Amino acid sequence: MKQRIITSVIALFLLATMPAWGQTSHEFLDTVVNRHFYAICLGDYRYTGPVNEDGRPDGVGEAKFMNNGEPDGRKYIGPFDDGVLQGKEFAIFSMSNGDTFIGSFKNNLFDKGQYTIASSGEHFIGEFIGGNPYKGTWYNRRSNLIGVVNEAFLNDDLGAYLYTGPVDSDGLPDGVGEAVFIEGSKPDGRTYRGPFASGAFGGTEQAEMKMENADVFSGTFENNLFKEGSYTIKATGEFFKGSFEEGKPYKGAWYNKKGKKIQEVDESKKKSEDAKEREIMRILDTF
Repeated sequence: MKQRIITSVIALFLLATMPAWGQTSHEFLDTVVNRHFYAICLGDYRYTGPVNEDGRPDGVGEAKFMNNGEPDGRKYIGPFDDGVLQGKEFAIFSMSNGDTFIGSFKNNLFDKGQYTIASSGEHFIGEFIGGNPYKGTWYNRRSNLIGVVNEAFLNDDLGAYLYTGPVDSDGLPDGVGEAVFIEGSKPDGRTYRGPFASGAFGGTEQAEMKMENADVFSGTFENNLFKEGSYTIKATGEFFKGSFEEGKPYKGAWYNKKGKKIQEVDESKKKSEDAKEREIMRILDTF
């Protein structure tokens, strides 16, 4: 009887001195079960695992995330560092739609690892910034390479660029993607968004290319060069609309920023005249 009384007194003392829910002082507690916490970028969650002397998650534990007080299907198993989801150990993060991430976390966000789309089996392996793929490769369900993110390529006509988009079986840009041109390791101001064909800039889909001086071409490309569309001069607002040859206006017209035609362009006539002149010179040379 005396032992029961002592046990009851100790229990009452522990209950009276234990920190209230959500407080950060845990003098007698080094692990918690299903305790409520909040993570920036991720929201509320119930945590099970070790805590540090300030009562924050610290070490490898499990977090089940909530929305409006109810479990939303997201779950994290991995390292915590003073309340932040991050650490050297690998983590597993399950999304509410079944997608999964396996790898390292930094500041509550994906850092390096693999993100798998449950519905298709496609997966990205590489680095993340802001929780989004930053540099790496995409694979299909069978682990065949299907795309890249910020992968470096070199084009003989246009120079070096970082490419994001689908690739062909040889790993070359193929399909609609995006290129950010670089000088050394830094962007030089040029960007391209549009179709690629086995590494070449071109295709039937519309493309847009911004130049270093902010001029913009919108239209189709062929073999890394403008083919047909409009080229707008940022400084004046004037634009050429028509076809291009060797990247230069070939047949069409220049307009001012208000859309008024200011000059016709027809290099085909000049070519015809030049051809006639060469033919006359050839005939004269025969005499």
